[in-house]
Amino acid sequence: MRVIAPDMMSLFWVDRADLEEGSIREMQDLDPERPPEYVLVIDFRDARPVRMMAAKKKILDQNGRMVLNRHISLAEETATSHHAGAIPVIIERRNNSFRDQLVAFYQQEVAKGLDPSESINELAIEAVPTSPGDDCPGLYKTHTPPAIDRPHSMLEMLEDLKKESFYKDQIQSINTVPGRVSAFEDLQVPLSDPLARALKESLNVTGLYTHQAEAINHVESGHDVVVSTATSSGKSLIYQLPLLRELERNPEARAIYIFPTKVRILIHPRLPSTSIPIHIPQALAQDQKRALQTVLAATPHLSWVEVDTFDGDTPLKDGSRAAIRDNARVIFTNPDMLHVSVLPQHKWWKEFLKGLKFVIVDELHYYTSAFGSHCAMIMRRLRRICHHYENDFVRFISCSATVSNPDENMKTFFNLPAVKVVSNDGSPCGMKHYVMWNPPYKDPAHPNQGRCSFLEESVKVLVGLICKGVRVICFAKVRRMCELVLRETQTTLREVAPTLVNRIMGYRAGYTPEDRRRIEGRLFKGDLLCVIATNALELGVDIGSLDAVVHLSFPFNLASFRQQAGRAGRRERDSVSILVADGDNPLDQYYMKTPDELLTMKIEGTGVELSNELVIESHLQCAAAELPIKVEEDKAWFGEMTGELCKKHLLWDENLDLYFAARKYDGFPAKHVQIRSIDEETYRVIDVTTNKDIEDIEASRVPFTLYEGTD
Repeated sequence: MRVIAPDMMSLFWVDRADLEEGSIREMQDLDPERPPEYVLVIDFRDARPVRMMAAKKKILDQNGRMVLNRHISLAEETATSHHAGAIPVIIERRNNSFRDQLVAFYQQEVAKGLDPSESINELAIEAVPTSPGDDCPGLYKTHTPPAIDRPHSMLEMLEDLKKESFYKDQIQSINTVPGRVSAFEDLQVPLSDPLARALKESLNVTGLYTHQAEAINHVESGHDVVVSTATSSGKSLIYQLPLLRELERNPEARAIYIFPTKVRILIHPRLPSTSIPIHIPQALAQDQKRALQTVLAATPHLSWVEVDTFDGDTPLKDGSRAAIRDNARVIFTNPDMLHVSVLPQHKWWKEFLKGLKFVIVDELHYYTSAFGSHCAMIMRRLRRICHHYENDFVRFISCSATVSNPDENMKTFFNLPAVKVVSNDGSPCGMKHYVMWNPPYKDPAHPNQGRCSFLEESVKVLVGLICKGVRVICFAKVRRMCELVLRETQTTLREVAPTLVNRIMGYRAGYTPEDRRRIEGRLFKGDLLCVIATNALELGVDIGSLDAVVHLSFPFNLASFRQQAGRAGRRERDSVSILVADGDNPLDQYYMKTPDELLTMKIEGTGVELSNELVIESHLQCAAAELPIKVEEDKAWFGEMTGELCKKHLLWDENLDLYFAARKYDGFPAKHVQIRSIDEETYRVIDVTTNKDIEDIEASRVPFTLYEGTD
């Protein structure tokens, strides 16, 4: 049956342990003493697709009935649950489809002058994949043998991909964006000789691109600047050089780098009333910190400059936080720490804030919705405190994706009267090929049955790229999808290219910071051929030169799509971006028909909304706890609603004519104001035999992930 009608079913091997309910095996180190017990799964592709509820580990069929998810590979996309009366109809449809394909196969072999029976016997040898546990060589030769070197051309690679047995005209279109040559410009005020030498020695930089020079010139002239250029255009130097030049002139200068760190709250299982904030640094912040330290290490006259991370992982009791306040010239932090630590305790930070010269906010387009509104209020509170310490000379530098209104975004976010926009990208880039990949119909004769699983298609594409030596990053929307595709890709590689299994890894929330740094390092050094990630790697972390990006369905917005696509093709090499469409997603199917819009449409505006009274009132409470509010003065920071909201919600001192925070906040409203719309509790999973942290699990996923036999 597999030979006659290969499109009717999928065959794959899985470890029996992966079929167990509640298994967290993918989060644990494998037991080398336990040999895996593999099971061959037969999955009919004409099963109706289901909607996946990843967080609950349950799935719904088309009739809304609950179906248990047993981790059967990609079963979330192909599981079946039908009424009893529908079963005969399905069987009859399969029989008819198989009969038609059998007749076509017979006629094809006879036309070739071959015996159909002998052809079936020969093809059957390769029809069923060999168990990964078998010692004999694999017989299922779907992909070409693994290559070591990168293909000379991505277009040639795509042509080779079309020759694979799984290819059935899935490529709907290929749009090519031409490359760009580099353009350089000199600074109006040249760098000092020691700083120029440090750039050459540490980063091999001998000249600045036009957008870098333009932005630095604006900063040196005292302007606030937003840089809106493509991913991987070298924006880090725009932050670093003005800061280093200022430190050469003024050793007391300070700077704050703010990154959109993800925050979690860890609830101790035995002490449910005790919450411990866990701040997990984004890869981007660590990457930028390393880059700055690299330049400083090559700059002897600035070797005294201390650079530190100030986040929730910074110890409270050993004096680390006080040492950072007193000694650090540059801190890497996040909006949450400004909100709950720096601003409420600004008297302890007085010298730092008086010397603050630069506030750097990367990925400005990230700050949207309620979170963006909260952060915009935090920036106003920061500027208000600096003004209190007679420091009105802070310059703000931001980088953003190529959105339609970067100037308005930045002015609104920081409450600035004017900013300079730099958008003329002078960095080089190679050609980029945008590929629209649409899964084939499950049964071409019955298109109403839908298309094959886009996750299965993604696995085929990834294995094809990996075996051709292409360095690829694959983006999944959610963590569960990331885990599924990683496991299936590894399973397939064990069959067709076992030597490459260790060159593919996942990258998602839940890994320890050490594991994430290890993965980034292996990717940067070229040890890995593939990383399957959530949007944790969407931002501009330097992970070396990649050749391809695979998108598992269209991301949440156009900015994310272009940000992800920009992760490949760095340093003038041509690259490919492959969007694997979900056959059941109308937006995916729309872009399959109109791919030009992905390249030409302006990115939706990402400005913040400042009319939310609840947000403004909550930060007025915080601001009043930091410094009592004078309505006429503080309207400049918090807007025209300041007086009305203060009268309604704050505590007025008639003698002083000042507003203070309401008594219910006990003098510390910041700890009661959550700046993120979702602040879910998490539990930490620990291997008690080794005392090793395995993963942090959201509370909503615990019953369906950590306990055996749960529904």
